[in-house]
Amino acid sequence: MDSIQGCTYYGGSGYRVYRGCGVSNQWGNIYLGFNADYQIIEGYRDQIDGVANATVTCWGFNCSAPYFEQSKNVEDEWGAAGAKLHSQVSTTTPWPASWDVWVKLNVGGDRAWATNS
Repeated sequence: MDSIQGCTYYGGSGYRVYRGCGVSNQWGNIYLGFNADYQIIEGYRDQIDGVANATVTCWGFNCSAPYFEQSKNVEDEWGAAGAKLHSQVSTTTPWPASWDVWVKLNVGGDRAWATNS
């Protein structure tokens, strides 16, 4: 299940700043995650300040090095800010197959949430 956890935060009237948030998901034997910093600014454009520490762990599969899709750092009229981390998973047992897994941080509408493939 995707999650955002482990943040430290501070804030004032109308804003909250979150640092070091873990954004992750696990699909059985595949784990994908990263850390993010973001801001919630009530009634204005929320934003992602940075992402780091992309991690993938696979047991019984081959996984590519994790990589970020180009992200939108600031919420706008078309939707939330987002940072999306991918890895390509492959196996040869019982037959050759490959697929993409991803986890995404979304920040907008004065809230943050994670989604995944």
